[in-house]
Amino acid sequence: MLGYNEGELLGQNWIDSVVPPEEQDELKDYFYHILSDNIEQDDHYTNYVTTKSGEPRLIDWRNRLLRNEAGLPIGILSSGWTSPISERWKTPWPKKKYGCETRS
Repeated sequence: MLGYNEGELLGQNWIDSVVPPEEQDELKDYFYHILSDNIEQDDHYTNYVTTKSGEPRLIDWRNRLLRNEAGLPIGILSSGWTSPISERWKTPWPKKKYGCETRS
């Protein structure tokens, strides 16, 4: 889907590697809120990623907070789907705001 070989992104920060720079802070803030348990389970989020060749893709994500046996957050499971951007998707997607400042 993104043109990378198996393992090329393994061990890399996903947001820093494939999310456009202008969306990185907001997406990091969003994931911080998921891990802080401030967002409902099975939350929905849409953002752009960039393929290895530089082509933008709009991904529609579903995100779920994963917990250990003690109920503590241990990660996030995200699944998403995309198609090449059409004229319909070139309009900026409305972003959710979570009422806090972006972390630095």
